[in-house]
Amino acid sequence: MTMPKPARRPSTHRRTSGPTMPEERVALFLEQLADTGSVHRAAATAGLKLGSLYARRRRNKRFAAKWAQALEPVFDRLRDEGLGRALEGEERPVFRNGREVGTVRHYDNRLLRDMLRDHAAQLARARAAAETTAADDFARRLADAEKRAAILDARRAAGQIPALAPRRKRRE
Repeated sequence: MTMPKPARRPSTHRRTSGPTMPEERVALFLEQLADTGSVHRAAATAGLKLGSLYARRRRNKRFAAKWAQALEPVFDRLRDEGLGRALEGEERPVFRNGREVGTVRHYDNRLLRDMLRDHAAQLARARAAAETTAADDFARRLADAEKRAAILDARRAAGQIPALAPRRKRRE
């Protein structure tokens, strides 16, 4: 024989999503994130817990947008550094019999290939978005014109506006 479960009593306190983060610490976190690109370092500098920051990013779209915006300059610097290494190469020492005898410039072709592939994918996405936007705009304008034509036809049928005169044939 099973015992019935006791009824739950309603909670007497409001549940919150945890302690609020001081805005000055959040601002410091975002500033450090933009400088270092490291969530770990930025959180430690601001005195905030990683789990709390990630939870806030999931819940708060505005905070998530600020987080992404803070990382943009970091990724720009990384992209510039990678492009420099791929295009300009880097000097590497050449050793013979344990002594440095010169240098050779090394170009990272794999990095260049990957950057070009990523750039091509970005361009394709941008083109697809532009084409979709143009097609959507055309479809919207066409639908609007059809609505206006239907309204005019209804007003003509109701006698609110005169009917169109038949077109005259052009003389050639």
